[in-house]
Amino acid sequence: MKNISWRVLFGQRKGQVANHQLALDIAKTEFIWRVDDDNFPEQNVLELLMMWITTPPESDELPIGAVGSLIRVPNQEIFALENCSGDIQRCIDTPNLQWSAFNGVRPTDHLHNTFLYRKSAARHGYQKDLSVVGHREETLFSHGIRVNGYRLLVIGDATTWHFRESKGGIRAYKDTELWEHDEKIFREEMKKRGILFDKKKYIVLDNGVGDHYAFKHILNEFIEKYGKENLVLSTCFPEVFEDTGVKQISIADANMLFGDITRFNVYHWMWRHQWDKHITDAYRRMYL
Repeated sequence: MKNISWRVLFGQRKGQVANHQLALDIAKTEFIWRVDDDNFPEQNVLELLMMWITTPPESDELPIGAVGSLIRVPNQEIFALENCSGDIQRCIDTPNLQWSAFNGVRPTDHLHNTFLYRKSAARHGYQKDLSVVGHREETLFSHGIRVNGYRLLVIGDATTWHFRESKGGIRAYKDTELWEHDEKIFREEMKKRGILFDKKKYIVLDNGVGDHYAFKHILNEFIEKYGKENLVLSTCFPEVFEDTGVKQISIADANMLFGDITRFNVYHWMWRHQWDKHITDAYRRMYL
């Protein structure tokens, strides 16, 4: 009805990064709106994103290379603005600025999930050596736009709902090695860009209180290897570790930081590896 040309392209079962790169390669327009299949942008999102990305910069400003909306996950809490950050140095363990709530516009070093970007600002392309799950691909790609000399913005007056479909797509893959492979590439690439992260080690205990105590029996081994100051436990029963002095976050926090946390489930890991030894040995194999 609007005389907008469109077509559907079938993927090649190579993962989402290959599809995003294909879109970048074949697009004949300057602006590309990256929207996943489980995103639902509210009706004013594209209008606001286009308005801001085409705003002429002041004389002392860099041009705008990409803009993103706030991201809302149904039935999930909104993170307090003071607890969120767009600083790439803090992207490992701090909620994304897009998960907070504010009015107006804020600068950021990287964008998450869905955003509008300039093709001319994305000459670096997507990280092509990631696994089929494409872990960290949005961070690498959007921060690459920043490295290319452009500003990135989060538009607080625009909201996109992220329904986070629980099956299909990358959530069909449960092999932790895929995420570990991508995380290694991410850190190596960031090191090349001059970004060094701390040595935080996250342990996700999305299970019963008895399983928490089973892990507590070997906690000192983790403290010895990683240092207490570098350990972060995501727990269901924080009282189990109250006397240890180790930092704890909630399971909801882990969900926001890592997305699908099924890969951290010790029982799922044991099932996939046909594990017939004690659960504490499974924890050791997973994390040590």
